[in-house]
Amino acid sequence: MFRASETEPPMNLFDNLSDMMCKRAAKKYDNPKAWQNQFYRMVTSKIDESLFQPLFKEGRMRNVFPCGTSR
Repeated sequence: MFRASETEPPMNLFDNLSDMMCKRAAKKYDNPKAWQNQFYRMVTSKIDESLFQPLFKEGRMRNVFPCGTSR
């Protein structure tokens, strides 16, 4: 089932990544002008996810295993 992403990035394991870094690395990571923050703001967050809706089946999906494998 297709569900568009929320406008805010979801909280995950890496939300506090800068807390695990030394001060110098955390400062670079949290810089709004750093490439990863600019890329998220200017590219990733601008993707129209509704274009990908046809790739997702509506309703409940079942687990599909390749032939010859078992759970």
